[in-house]
Amino acid sequence: MRRVPFVLLAPCLAAVLLLAGCGGKNVDEFSPAAVAAAAKSAGTVNGLCPIMRKPVVQGDNTEYKGERYGFCCPGCSTQFLKDPERYLAAMKADPVRYGYKQP
Repeated sequence: MRRVPFVLLAPCLAAVLLLAGCGGKNVDEFSPAAVAAAAKSAGTVNGLCPIMRKPVVQGDNTEYKGERYGFCCPGCSTQFLKDPERYLAAMKADPVRYGYKQP
């Protein structure tokens, strides 16, 4: 039996663990009121994570161009910062869905 080096498995395992906390309901199951409440609770300009489309949680946020954006789990903020304009465009295109308050 051939063994796979841990170095090759580690990135895959890390990705699974980071995204495991992002599970839950589908985006269509969240009402605008629930999304707005999530934004208010987290203190962010959005209530729905632009990456996984789950409600944002307090403590998982990042600042970009002077605004605080919320996420459902730590891995999402890292993904957001790789191409923030892409995710901002999605939120601007459908602000009600994302509970997005444009600055």
